[in-house]
Amino acid sequence: MGRQILIALVLAAAIAGTAAAAQAATYDIASDFSAASNPNGVWSYGFAPTPVITPGVPPALVLYDQSGPTSCGGSNRPFWDSSVVQSSGAPAVFDNPTGSPIGCGIYVHPAHTAGFHPGQQDQFSIYRFTTPSTGNYALDATFMVLDPATGGTDVHILNN
Repeated sequence: MGRQILIALVLAAAIAGTAAAAQAATYDIASDFSAASNPNGVWSYGFAPTPVITPGVPPALVLYDQSGPTSCGGSNRPFWDSSVVQSSGAPAVFDNPTGSPIGCGIYVHPAHTAGFHPGQQDQFSIYRFTTPSTGNYALDATFMVLDPATGGTDVHILNN
């Protein structure tokens, strides 16, 4: 009898786990990117005014306040940047929602990807994900250098 109850509980837990997994949401910064709203659902776009990261302390986030399309390689690529701290289009976040790579000066922005660029005074450009509820979240991210002239930049993923 005790073993049957244990099996029933394990089976019930497996079904409940399957139901919970079926309700799992996927968040994709490239697919979810919006040039119309910031914050946008679980995403906020902005920059950290100082290039200092203290472990366990999330950096201050100043939301980007201007958006629009930027002409890049004949395509209008959506972006966000700041009217206060902005030099040569940076810091900024941007997106390529098209199915084709966009040539942009000396670099190519891959299809269906989002990107960010730090500021001229070392401001971090930030995509902030705010969980809609408590729970477990899995993160899958790929970072690449698009502008070979810069030598790249550091990237931080912080749990705050």
